[in-house]
Amino acid sequence: MEADIGESGLADQSPLVFASDWLGSEPYFYNALTGCHGRSIWDAIDLSNIEIDTAGLGDYLRFGYSVFGATPIKNVKFLRPNQELYVNKNSNTVIQQNKRDVVSDWQETVTSTENAIDLFYQWHPASSETRILPLSGGLDSRMLLLNLLSNGDKPRCFTYGTSQRQVDSNEVSTARQVAEQADCEWSLVLLDSYHSEIDWWFEHFGPSVHLHGMYQVEFYRKLSSLLKGGLVVSGIVGDLWAGSISTFQPKSPHDLLAMGLTRGISVSEDTFLRNIRDSNMEREFSEVRGMLADPLQQIVYLIRTKMMLLSYMREVPKLFGFEVESPFLDPDIALSFSTIKQTDRDDRNWQRRHLRAAGYLKDSYNIGNSAVTMDLGQLARQGLHPLDESLLGKYIQPAFLRWVNSRVIQLPYRDRAWLFLTEQRRVLPSIGNLLRTNSTTKAYSAYMCLKPIENLLRIASQ
Repeated sequence: MEADIGESGLADQSPLVFASDWLGSEPYFYNALTGCHGRSIWDAIDLSNIEIDTAGLGDYLRFGYSVFGATPIKNVKFLRPNQELYVNKNSNTVIQQNKRDVVSDWQETVTSTENAIDLFYQWHPASSETRILPLSGGLDSRMLLLNLLSNGDKPRCFTYGTSQRQVDSNEVSTARQVAEQADCEWSLVLLDSYHSEIDWWFEHFGPSVHLHGMYQVEFYRKLSSLLKGGLVVSGIVGDLWAGSISTFQPKSPHDLLAMGLTRGISVSEDTFLRNIRDSNMEREFSEVRGMLADPLQQIVYLIRTKMMLLSYMREVPKLFGFEVESPFLDPDIALSFSTIKQTDRDDRNWQRRHLRAAGYLKDSYNIGNSAVTMDLGQLARQGLHPLDESLLGKYIQPAFLRWVNSRVIQLPYRDRAWLFLTEQRRVLPSIGNLLRTNSTTKAYSAYMCLKPIENLLRIASQ
């Protein structure tokens, strides 16, 4: 039985089992009926009694991951930021909301870029392990590189490409040049089989989030074969704090979807059958609408919401034996970035100025292929097993499931031609764009969300 938030009587009599941090950066699940709990959703699921939570499932599909403290499974919930979980000997559970949120200390603050940068450079990893930097060539990874160099560290840098021909990817080209400039050891990690990681992903993350972090699994699996441990310095959510998103005035519950930053990896509500059209968005919106009028609170809310998904950026390397640290989870650094005046935050101008002054924002970098075709390239090499209409057809329109399967079992010829032309130089990419549609990308994204639910339904039916 779950007690109300703040019911101190039960909390006083029960041991604290977990306290969520200010961002909810480490998801923690519990079963409000049985009292079972743990860091994995599987710790909270009663496998002998799996019942779908229709609102939780609907919101999971809308966002691509579990939101608002609910999951697709009835009674299985997760702690939200600044919450504490108590469980007594009778398996009664109570959540107690911490009274103080560090964000309130920054409410009226305007931070100068100089002070924000100073705070950033004061951060230093506590671990003595060899520094490993996933160097994308983006602004955040370059900032992290400069931080490590300023502290006398020369990290080992690793990069994967985001285009089908990864060696020619813009990410790879830029990262290689940045690492050479810093005189750091750099290696390309080729990703060619991450669809094979679906079972591994489901074993560890279950039906709490979609599958789209599988590329990270292959990346760290390959790193673990090269290195015996080390410290991964992560750039998790650094771009969001720095100004890569714009705030707006939310007017309806569906505006929360924009704050979920789904990047299109979700399932369109118009494919839902009537039995999962429930949602917790209206209740959530009524509770947070006033707070979201404040730009700082809106940025924090967005990151807290998406942390259920993005936590894999820390969890995956840990599962392969690496330590993980990030300055962007430190509230002082994160909130100093977020309170820089808006004109400097626009297009992350303040970061660009700093990197340019340091010599790491150069027009002379040779640019590679900027097409983000990694997923479709993987689909061309390694098609996906079809979705099971007999299981998912209870919740999703069967015609939509068949349409998804028609595009992910084998990549359509039109998309194969587009991939080929897009990877070429000069005139051919513009010709390739004449073939471009978003249909296969939409189907692929829907598959990433639906496959974990199919696997859950299969377990429930046994």
